[in-house]
Amino acid sequence: MKTMTVLLLGSFLLLAGCGGGDGTTNPPTPPSDSEVLADGWSALGNGDTDAAEEDFRRLVGRAALLPQAFDGLGWVFTMTAEADSALANFRRAAAAGVDTTAVSQQARAGQCFAENALGHHAEAVSAGEMVTAPWSLTLQDTYDFADVALTLASSHYMLGNFEESLSAVNQIVNFMTDVSTVEGRAALAALIEELLNS
Repeated sequence: MKTMTVLLLGSFLLLAGCGGGDGTTNPPTPPSDSEVLADGWSALGNGDTDAAEEDFRRLVGRAALLPQAFDGLGWVFTMTAEADSALANFRRAAAAGVDTTAVSQQARAGQCFAENALGHHAEAVSAGEMVTAPWSLTLQDTYDFADVALTLASSHYMLGNFEESLSAVNQIVNFMTDVSTVEGRAALAALIEELLNS
């Protein structure tokens, strides 16, 4: 009888433990879209382009925050010097319907850099002229409006738009030269090269 009582008590305790009470473990809550986006930018800020790419691609897979996700991917590929991939993602960010001025300018700035790097100077000018001061890259101090102005100066120069190139340079430094002369254009080209290499 004592053995039967112990067995019944043991069975009762076992069943009580399986009843879904406080002893059960809930699966961890997956991070929200905003948290994934923040994690991606944090990783990029720490130089971990692989982790950043994974986070931004996760958002694309979820079809969530697409303008921000494609913009983030564009900056990942900018940091890894993959201009073709960067440009494709910046264009996707714009096509996805950038929902804030900040994201729009950020994607356009990135597009300006990528178009210039690929020798698409007219497109670089079109994108860069959509960016206004005092733009700077979200969560980064790597790129700011001076970089956009310098890229515009370079692309304008390559297009033979010397007055526009000089005007863009003067958004960064005060520089006077007569670009209607060969000497003036040479001086402008030398300054642009110096600024690009500084």
